Amino acid sequence: MSYSILFREFPLDHLETIAEVVSQIYQITLFDARTKIRRGWGFLENNIAEERAREIVDGLASRNIAAFSVPNKALRETNPPKMMMGFESDVGGFVPRLQLKQDQASYIPWQQVLILAAGGFYEEIVRHQLDPTKSCTSSMLEASIFMVAGLPIRLGDKKKKTMKDVKSNRFISFGQIVTSQGDAFYFNPDRFDFSGLGNQKQLNVSLNYRVMFSEFLRLCPVNLNWGARFLLNNQPLSMANYLKTKDFETELRWMFNVISFSESSI
Repeated sequence: MSYSILFREFPLDHLETIAEVVSQIYQITLFDARTKIRRGWGFLENNIAEERAREIVDGLASRNIAAFSVPNKALRETNPPKMMMGFESDVGGFVPRLQLKQDQASYIPWQQVLILAAGGFYEEIVRHQLDPTKSCTSSMLEASIFMVAGLPIRLGDKKKKTMKDVKSNRFISFGQIVTSQGDAFYFNPDRFDFSGLGNQKQLNVSLNYRVMFSEFLRLCPVNLNWGARFLLNNQPLSMANYLKTKDFETELRWMFNVISFSESSI
């Protein structure tokens, strides 16, 4: 049976301290230890034998780093996330407005809101467009051939124009709400209706995103992921260093399991 090892506290909050311990236990360099911790997003191991898992957890504990091991088959998963387009709320809870009509939205009391998560990463976009320099050179060459040889070449033939790749980056942001029941609601701030904020609705997406999380945090005993903390501290989400959606999802999975498992059940 394979086991996973999870830190009890998010390791990036104490990266250098934990990296030194991981370096000692695994007999690896500090650089490799930092990389291993960063890539795990709360997990130290995902597929390890029980005896080795126990040995590592005990080694961490002896150096004041809290972690625990869980059989992979016992790890808890959230339900598949539903796309959320907006919400309505009152003093007792909120109702998500879902994208798909067949998804019935139910009233969710504030005390059932378990995790608020924000994330984002840069995506490279490649656009194909005409290379004006090469197209111009090609047209001039065609004109010269026509004038000298009298060959009936069609000037400016689109099929002969040279294309080039133009690369740019865009930042894609997203959020997710997870309840204690394991229900998950995913949303894209750029396509989200923030009218549920009422009089607190702001003039742009980034401010509304922050206000929404602030209100949820005020109304319920919620846990914040790494990205949400950057968001609420008025720092760019890009500083959270999610490289892909899998990083965001792994961190959420780690949070859900750490919160779900009590000391006595591990």
